[in-house]
Amino acid sequence: MDSATPKPTILVVDDQAVNLKILSRILENKGMNVITASNGLECLEVVKQTPPDVILLDVMMPKMGGIEACERLKADTETSSIPVLFITAKTAREEKIKGLEAGAIDYITKPIDPEETIARVKTQLDYQRINRLNMELQRQVEEGKRAAAVWAVTEGISHNLNNILGAVACHLDMIKVAADNPEMLDKLVDKISASVNRVISIVRQLNTIASTEPVVTESRKLKDVIDRAIERFEEEHEIEANIDIENALPEDYSFETNLEAVTSTLEKLLINAWEAYPEDAQATDRSVHLKVREEAGPDGAPQVVMEIEDEGEGIKEEVADTLFEPLVTGKISVGRGMGLTLARHHMQSLKGDVQVAERDGKGVAAVLRHPVFITSCPLKF
Repeated sequence: MDSATPKPTILVVDDQAVNLKILSRILENKGMNVITASNGLECLEVVKQTPPDVILLDVMMPKMGGIEACERLKADTETSSIPVLFITAKTAREEKIKGLEAGAIDYITKPIDPEETIARVKTQLDYQRINRLNMELQRQVEEGKRAAAVWAVTEGISHNLNNILGAVACHLDMIKVAADNPEMLDKLVDKISASVNRVISIVRQLNTIASTEPVVTESRKLKDVIDRAIERFEEEHEIEANIDIENALPEDYSFETNLEAVTSTLEKLLINAWEAYPEDAQATDRSVHLKVREEAGPDGAPQVVMEIEDEGEGIKEEVADTLFEPLVTGKISVGRGMGLTLARHHMQSLKGDVQVAERDGKGVAAVLRHPVFITSCPLKF
């Protein structure tokens, strides 16, 4: 074995002292640490004190046999992943089957063959090494995804801020030459004010993304969440919208959520639905439907589902595959392109999701899925 690699620890369990001695010598000669036990009960105690990398477990032993010991090891989440190889007689076919059914992954036959024993143990050690490398790789991939998400979102926000500040600078220059035109001055001031409000909104979004604190949740009435989202949607975007709400849930229905996250998400989906219509469309021509229901999620747990439907122009082909990426938008307005990115981020922080798809008829359906009960919330990326 490589001197730089920590020696694996093998637990050998057998009620025959001669077998313990033979197996210990075979394994130690190959550079492995060996600990021993003489029955199933002793095996369980040893594993608690010194969790081994592999267990060689005799089937027939006094006090507690190998089958029962293996079943107990596999029933305990702390020891269930330790590979167990049964030691059994060549003729004991039924014992081999029982052992495999109890959770063993391989077996060694008596009389002990040194080369076969080493080969089988090394195979399990290799499996474990590959599994650890795979888990580490998955961890690194997840960290990479989080880092890429932070970079993409913050770059998108920076791009938005630069565009808005550029527009503000342009309007300020125009004010200098429009000093004698009150009507023009009022328009320019209104544009600057709108741009400043956009900057405030983006900074608030940046603070949300940059937070490394766990998402705090509390019980909230669904009706209050919806009312607040619609109110903010209308106030922040200076819209008087008639949202058609179809709520299949009781008026006092409550669920566990983060009020700011779900309100912000719903607001962004509403503005997307509103802006799905041509820019010259009147308020009376813009139809936005909000359908609310509860259904089982992929794991069978209940979810609150809020579906926002419009009858607008649909998803533009050039952005269909990248809707949730920062700066992707079908609009040309300065400061747009972060809504769906942040909406999905908020919901995934709450173990939910946001999906957007073309409707069968006309327009788009955006679906917000939110678990009713949240046992724990991850850190934001």
